[in-house]
Amino acid sequence: MGSHQSSFIKPTLANISINAYNRDRRHRSSSKSITTCCSPSKIRRQSNNNLLNDDHKKFTIPKEFPVDQLYDIYMQKHALDDLAFSIEFQSIPNFEELPCTSATRAIVASKNRFLNILPIDTTRVILSVLNDDPATDYINGNYISGYKCSNKFIATQGPKSDTCEDFWRMIWELKLKSIVMLTNIIEGASRM
Repeated sequence: MGSHQSSFIKPTLANISINAYNRDRRHRSSSKSITTCCSPSKIRRQSNNNLLNDDHKKFTIPKEFPVDQLYDIYMQKHALDDLAFSIEFQSIPNFEELPCTSATRAIVASKNRFLNILPIDTTRVILSVLNDDPATDYINGNYISGYKCSNKFIATQGPKSDTCEDFWRMIWELKLKSIVMLTNIIEGASRM
C-alpha cells in the first residue's frame, strides 16, 4: 500500500472539556481515540466551564486530532444540547470596537448605506481628494489582508446611486482587476 500520511485537524480552540454519551460506534485501532463515559445525568457544569462527571474526571478534546476522528468529536460536541459548542462559542475572544470617525463625518454620512456598517479608520480605502473637497476621499470600504500579504482585497458596500462614481473611481485609481459582489437575493424591498 505505499506510505500512509495522516491528516490532522487543529481546532481553533484548544482543550474544550467535554463528556459525552456512550454510543455504539465502529471500532478504531487508533490509540489516540477520544474516551467517552457516563450518562448525561451524571455530568454537571463547573464554574470554570469544564464539564466534569461525578468522579471529577475531566475529559478533553485534544488540540490536534486525526481527521478520521472529526465525526466522533463533532458528535461529542453535540451531546448535552450542544453544550460544548456553546462553551466553545463563548470562549471566542471579544474584539474591541475600532474607530470609524472618518465614516461618521457629517459630510460623508449620506454615503453609508447602513449606519452600523462603517469602514475602520486604520484600514479604510482613501480616494484622492478632488477640487479640495474633503468628502471626495471617502468610500465605505476597507482593505483586507490576504493569506500572504496585507491589503490584498477590498471589502466595500455595493454602490448607492450617489456613490456609484466613487465606486468606479476607486476601481480606476487602485487599478483593480476583479470585482466579486455578494448580495442577498432580496435586500430591503429590492429584488437583486
